[in-house]
Amino acid sequence: MYNEALLADLTSGQRIRALLMFNKANGEFISAISWNDPSTLSGHEYITFVEDQYDMMNDVVKGTYPDYKVVNKNEGPQPYYESQADAVMSAKITKMYPVVEQVNVLGRAILLLEEKTGCKLDELTEMLEYIKLCKEVNATTKEFYRESPDFIYISNDELAAQENARYEGGLHEAFGPKEITGGRVFS
Repeated sequence: MYNEALLADLTSGQRIRALLMFNKANGEFISAISWNDPSTLSGHEYITFVEDQYDMMNDVVKGTYPDYKVVNKNEGPQPYYESQADAVMSAKITKMYPVVEQVNVLGRAILLLEEKTGCKLDELTEMLEYIKLCKEVNATTKEFYRESPDFIYISNDELAAQENARYEGGLHEAFGPKEITGGRVFS
């Protein structure tokens, strides 16, 4: 059961007493939680716990420990992830050419090639031209967000590096794999 007062605090849009957690190996921000006595928490060998005022709905941490700042997430350039542009492009392509239709187009083209009868690949050519156009538009979209002072463009490689830094020093090993009940995992 949740604590209604705590829930109200967390969603109030006001800064509250919170505990910020930083990766001890490199100072990267990991998470913010409502204030708890840090001595009751585990992970001190991997995490630096810092008491601060934090709005769970509207704040983000900029920088690394000990030189970090808590700022409103709407101030300054906004992040725009490469994966966002890729998802839009993918949705656009599959809206025009659903995966089943793509497979059917390719299947028909392959059958025509197998028959070796002066086959015309208009449908395949049309689809490939559309996909090429979508990729070009996607590249332009990424360039816009990379160059715009209103956004901080974060590429897939940069996002992976941030995630690696967040868990550097063995945090993922300390937390271990997610417990799975009622099933099996196959590799």
